[in-house]
Parts: sequence; C-alpha cells; structure tokens
Amino acid sequence: MNLDARLQVDWLPVNTAYLRPATSVRAWQSLRTFWRRRHEGWNAVWLQYVNLADLAFLVAARAMGFKVVVTPHLGANWKSTRIAMLRALSRALLGLSSRFAYLSETQLQELALPAGVPRCRIHTFLPRSIGTRQLVVEKRAGRQGLKLIHAGRLSHEKGSFLFLEVCARLKQRNLAFTAEVIGGCDDQTRMALNERIAEHGIKENVTLFPAMEEEELMKRLAAADFLIHLSILDSFPLIVLEALAAGAYPVCIDLPGARKMTQDYCGRVVSANNAVQAAVDILCQGDLEVARGEADTARNKVLDDYDWGTCVRLLENCIEQD
Repeated sequence: MNLDARLQVDWLPVNTAYLRPATSVRAWQSLRTFWRRRHEGWNAVWLQYVNLADLAFLVAARAMGFKVVVTPHLGANWKSTRIAMLRALSRALLGLSSRFAYLSETQLQELALPAGVPRCRIHTFLPRSIGTRQLVVEKRAGRQGLKLIHAGRLSHEKGSFLFLEVCARLKQRNLAFTAEVIGGCDDQTRMALNERIAEHGIKENVTLFPAMEEEELMKRLAAADFLIHLSILDSFPLIVLEALAAGAYPVCIDLPGARKMTQDYCGRVVSANNAVQAAVDILCQGDLEVARGEADTARNKVLDDYDWGTCVRLLENCIEQD
C-alpha cells in the first residue's frame, strides 16, 4: 500500500484476536509468513499491539534486526494489563521496542509502558475514504426517524449486549428508530445476540450483520445519527473516530480515550454504572437536530486532523528518529 511517494507499507495480518487453541494455527502461520518475508527490504516494522500474543511478532522482528515501532491499542481493563503476571510479562517484552508511537496522551495515563523506550505521538490512519476525504455522507438534517449503529468486535465487554438493552428500552418508550449491529464474533456470541434480540422483541428494529469490508462500514456510519459504543475495554476507540469522521454522534462509556474524543469533537460519555439508562435518556430527551448539527461540524475538524498527509508526516518522523 502506497501512502504517498515516500512511504510504502506492506500489511501483514497477525491473526491473534481472540486467540484460542482452535485458532492458534492461523497466528502461527502469520508468524511464519512474517519470518519468510524478512528479506523484502523493509526499513522498519510498525506493530499494532492489541494483545499479548502480538508481542511474539515484536520478539521475531527484533531477532531479525529490525527497528520496531509499537503502537498500543489496549486499555487498562484488558487482561494483559489487569493481571499482574501478564502485565509484568508484557512490560518485559515491550522493553524490546525501538520506540512507542502512541495515539493519545490518555494512553500514557492508562498504560504502564517501559520508561526506557523513546516515545512519539502519531495519528491513526482512518479508512481511505476518510483520510482522503472521499466519503459521501448522507444528509441527516430533517430526516424522519432515528438511526443507530453499534460496530466493531461484538462481545459483552465491547458493549454489544448493552446496545441491545438500549434498543429494548427505546422500543418500550415507543421511540421510532432503526439500529444496526455490525461486527465479527464467535458463533456462540452471535447466537446469544440473536436470542437477546428475540427476547426483547426488537427484530423489526435491529439488524445484526457480520463484519463488513471497511468502506461498506464507513457508508453505514455515514448514514447513522448515533454510534452507541458502551465498551469497557478500549483505550482509544478507533470506531468512535471513524463515526465522528462520518458525521455520526457518539455516545460512549466514560473512559479516558473516548472522553478526550468527545471533548475535542462532539459526543457524550456515560457512567459504566448506569450506561444503558443514561444512553436512553440522551436519545429520548436530547434535540436530534442539534446533535446532527454538532456532529456535522465536528466531522470537518476530524477530517482536518486525520488527513492522510498529516498521518504520513507524523509516522515518518517517528520512524526516522534515532
């Protein structure tokens, strides 16, 4: 993938998400592919660190002699940061990093990164249609009905089931709305989500989709009024930035990264202790046209901040630092 004339990136999936014995073969194959391709002229490795298994790629890259810039995406509530033994192991492995390229100052508050590794701040690369300002956003002003969306990895921790609770209470209040739940998960979770939709009697309101291609998801965000993201995990939730760039108004659980995004752009945060009712109150009692207007204004600011040209410059400067 060519980001501009100076920076070319080869993207290699690690396949470590929700790692378990049944899926470990794919992660091992990814590691072997990474090792086989080590002579392709790379100047550095930029590792997206989400879970402990990702650090196997850090060890391998350093063994190959590469500079490794690590961008953390996990938060304080992840197992690898909550459990003392895993936290100590991850800190020891992270000490092998050449540099940390963090996405927000809030990450430095949540994560105990090794002190001896240099740091620089970068901006994340949002999808191409956003970073190159090509996303067509549906006109929302004056539109009848409320469109909600919840997207990402689907799980209890990511707020997927809380979103269905929100939808159920909206229906009890006779509020006209449609909702989309979009994302990947295991079969057990998808079955549980379908069962919960049936139990709440919201089949006519809520549609459950599998994971989508990036640009298709962006189109759906661009048509939604609100993103409901009641996750207790995310340090810096990229789906919230994507929603903001698509003109959707986010409602999130109050974690440092999400709070900073809503302060910088627009949106609301709610307490984890009362997340469902607080989100329902925002949707029922707030002025929809005001929220649409705030989101439309914020969208332009996000597009300025996360233009791919800016992102390339920051990443390039970070990688080239000694």
